[in-house]
Amino acid sequence: GPIERVAIYSTADDGTTWDLVTVVDTAGRPSPERRVAAGVAFASHSTWWIAVVTQTGAETTVTVDGGTTWQTYVDGPSGTVLEVQAFDDQTAWMTTTDGLFSTFDGARTWNRMQADFGAGRS
Repeated sequence: GPIERVAIYSTADDGTTWDLVTVVDTAGRPSPERRVAAGVAFASHSTWWIAVVTQTGAETTVTVDGGTTWQTYVDGPSGTVLEVQAFDDQTAWMTTTDGLFSTFDGARTWNRMQADFGAGRS
């Protein structure tokens, strides 16, 4: 069913014990069919990205202060999210069933990345 919360835990002892860092509430978002598809991507100790799939595309939630505050962007890439790779607070790649997308402005806009392969290319 729909995902209503994403909990993030951290460990400092190789997984022996875990502490709850934050819970991100995803209830009440634009689509009742949202699903967490790619989970969380960590760009640094304080910058984290979460991708949630909606009927109209990926919804991206980003924190730059270790989960204290979050910013949500609803106009993400189309397709089902397969993976998110975050590099910093502005740059991330998202692979969906519709292709590979990039953002360089903190998830405000996403661009489909193109690759040309074939005969005659070197």
